[in-house]
Amino acid sequence: MAPDGLILREEAEADRSRVFTVNEAAFKRPDEARLVEALRSGGVVIISLVADLNGTMIGHALFTTIEVRGARTGRKAPRWAQSPCFRNTRERASGRDLRDSLLCGHIR
Repeated sequence: MAPDGLILREEAEADRSRVFTVNEAAFKRPDEARLVEALRSGGVVIISLVADLNGTMIGHALFTTIEVRGARTGRKAPRWAQSPCFRNTRERASGRDLRDSLLCGHIR
């Protein structure tokens, strides 16, 4: 069950710098944060979601398009991919589990 006060919403333009910062902190390196920016620039983002708990961004999930080629047929098929998905370290340590919310668990 998601924590009380959790709001899952589409990322707004004003969230982008904070998404970068919290991705960088969550993964303890800038690579995933840069990946999110590159995917945005590449025009493959379907939806970018943020999770706010009482006004604090505690999670982010990015969904993009990819092409999968069939091993036997060689045909290409468009699919969704979930890119970096995080919840901040403090929330993990507190026992609040976003995996029980739509953010990182049920959408796979």
